[in-house]
Amino acid sequence: MHGKARKGKVCSPGLGAFGSTVALEPERTGNSVLGVDRDEQAVNAVSDMLTQALMAHVRDAGALEEMGLKDFDAVVVAIGQALSGPYP
Repeated sequence: MHGKARKGKVCSPGLGAFGSTVALEPERTGNSVLGVDRDEQAVNAVSDMLTQALMAHVRDAGALEEMGLKDFDAVVVAIGQALSGPYP
């Protein structure tokens, strides 16, 4: 691709120490970023730095569908737990 880079839509589930850093980089370069975490403090910590930040559990299929995940150009999963199996 030549010329100006295309700006895209990025979803970043997981806004802990690693995930918030991962989410901020595409935002810094002009992309639209949706950050998602089940922890309200994590969401609040980045809410004014991302295009949008939502509190939701990424293992909830209904929540993922409501976010319109299929409409994003990229999804960067940065959670510290397995996506399947027993969880709190």
